[in-house]
Amino acid sequence: MLKIILRLKLSIFLLLLPACTSLTELSKTSGEEQIYKAAQQALQAKNYRLAIEHYEALETRFPFGRYATEGQLEIIEAYLKMGELDSAVAASDRFIRLHADHKELDKAYYLKGVALFELNWSFIQKILPIDMTERDQKAAREAFNAFAELLKLFPASQYAQDAKNRMIYLRDGLAEHELSIAEYYFERAMYVAASERAQYIIEHFPNTSSVKGALELQVKAYRTLQLEDLAEAAERLLKENYKEEN
Repeated sequence: MLKIILRLKLSIFLLLLPACTSLTELSKTSGEEQIYKAAQQALQAKNYRLAIEHYEALETRFPFGRYATEGQLEIIEAYLKMGELDSAVAASDRFIRLHADHKELDKAYYLKGVALFELNWSFIQKILPIDMTERDQKAAREAFNAFAELLKLFPASQYAQDAKNRMIYLRDGLAEHELSIAEYYFERAMYVAASERAQYIIEHFPNTSSVKGALELQVKAYRTLQLEDLAEAAERLLKENYKEEN
């Protein structure tokens, strides 16, 4: 029985081998246009690994060809769809650096932002109930900045609205992260640090839901420090801005 299974596996491998070889040979021996069209077809067919192989071959064999620039832009999407997010960010940065006047430069900024946005969700974080406020916020900040740059340079871009929506989400998450740090300080009797972190939220994330929590934390921290004037000022702001919730 074992011999039959091994023979079956070998037969399947031999059947697949010519196809795999032909795909590799296409990238090695074909002309520029043929490789580029094969890459596009693979991308449209959602065969992202094959698309990347062809785009990389195009870059290697025809770095100054007529399809080189388009290939450098389209490979960003292939990396992104494949989940190779660091490569997508690097390819985006490279395209932005090399093609500052390209008609689809806004797409490069957008794809960079999306790749960084997705970096907030690692494989482990997708399958485990980890709160966003406990994650490393470096990628979130970089994603926010990439989208902000897109809106600054291309306010009428077709990607502008989605970028704005993602920025709102990122901004809320960053504010929640800052609030979790302020609460961490308060729980460990670091009241000055807690109040300062809360003030940072109020000043830098004024339109987020975390402001209410920051003001409430300030009231408690100032009262614990016996800074009654500051506590009353924070409480006054809390009542003025959140009347319906009090």
